[in-house]
Amino acid sequence: MDGPGTILAGKYELVKVAGTGGMATVWRALQRGPAGFERPVGVKLIRENLAHDPGFVAMFVEEARVSAQLIHPNIVQVYDFGEDGGRYFLVMEWIDGMSLSQLVRIVHDRGAATPWVLVAAVAMEALRGLAAAHERRDPRGQIAPVFHRDVTPQNILLSASGVVKLSDFGLARATDRARMTAPDVIKGKIGYLAPELTRAPDPTPQSDMYSLGATVFHLLTGAPPFEADSPIALILKHLNEPAAFRRGAQVPDVLRALVLRMLEKDPERRFPSYDALLEQLERAARGEAITDDPPRQVFVLKHRRDRTTKRSLFRVGKLSIARTNLKMGRRDKAVMLLRETLSEEGGDSELKSEAALLLLEIFEQDGDQVQAAAMAETVAAVARDPAAVAYASWKLAMLDERGALDRERSAMARYERILKDPPEGLPRALLESQVKRLKERIDARQRELGTTQVLLGDEEGSS
Repeated sequence: MDGPGTILAGKYELVKVAGTGGMATVWRALQRGPAGFERPVGVKLIRENLAHDPGFVAMFVEEARVSAQLIHPNIVQVYDFGEDGGRYFLVMEWIDGMSLSQLVRIVHDRGAATPWVLVAAVAMEALRGLAAAHERRDPRGQIAPVFHRDVTPQNILLSASGVVKLSDFGLARATDRARMTAPDVIKGKIGYLAPELTRAPDPTPQSDMYSLGATVFHLLTGAPPFEADSPIALILKHLNEPAAFRRGAQVPDVLRALVLRMLEKDPERRFPSYDALLEQLERAARGEAITDDPPRQVFVLKHRRDRTTKRSLFRVGKLSIARTNLKMGRRDKAVMLLRETLSEEGGDSELKSEAALLLLEIFEQDGDQVQAAAMAETVAAVARDPAAVAYASWKLAMLDERGALDRERSAMARYERILKDPPEGLPRALLESQVKRLKERIDARQRELGTTQVLLGDEEGSS
């Protein structure tokens, strides 16, 4: 039984429980050594009931492996990894301070607001820690990003000396390691989870950016951007509802705009890089306006449905049921009904167009560009409404642009691979200039991509 005074591996004395989680308990401890040496450390000890569970042990070992390779002033440092009595433990830097969740609770319990300048400063330090994790290199020098996946107020610490530290990489995904958990399991606290991760794709820098945005929102307002009575309802809010600051929140307009961009539903509408976000945070902290963000434009096309053609009530009803299932979060059922509508031989072309439009929206939310393109092609081929055809063609053009951006990213990665060990006769300076040129172009195109949005509205009437 663990308790104060327990000694692990002959040198780590447990002092006091600092926190508990589903997988492990964190203790404030003392590392003791020869000649009276001692220093405070944190010890994360796997829970006794999980010590022999291969799945949890593998995740714990992976956390130790990943965390030990992240050396940065804004990340809690790992000192040691050991085993005692058949149980693994992780020894890490002890942070004398508090978590951001404790800070926001103290501030808002007093009826105050966390000073926005402090919040901006904390966000900048957390960003630097995340950027270091995303830019991690493996022992061979290859880029091997680590994505945190659980950026929350609880996992960002503020030391008594004012240093911000990212902690708890227990759910982190390292790209140089196979998955440690099932690919269809949602990982992370739902209140701060990027909407795209609720559909279980791989994490990205933009998914961590969203979680940090939700954390910053919580610090500024005293509550996360979305709250609900159930996990499903909360997920639906992250997927469908825009974040908004309440009236009267004492937050400068420039910082509001910055946080809301971090909380965009579409990852490509968030900041293209952490450097770009950090630059804008620094401007906001100085009270300067964001100047390099292209203006956004939204155009709504009037979609005229044919109300004169006689249609099968059964087929129309199937489309209506699919829409209802979508509103209730039953995505798979809706997709099945819509695909049935598309596959019906000799079916009404307008109904097929409506089904394809709905599927296009679903696949875009899923991040499935191949299926989204197929549905846009279907709409362009069968729709009789010029607005629907134009909308589908716009979507196809945007997908082509994103494909071109992906190809430029691939080209930059190839140059970076050559740069690691350039052959004789190929100047390093040439390769570095190629990488720099592509990076600047990618950042610029990603900033511009999505700044103009075309929507398909609805207008009653006949075609």
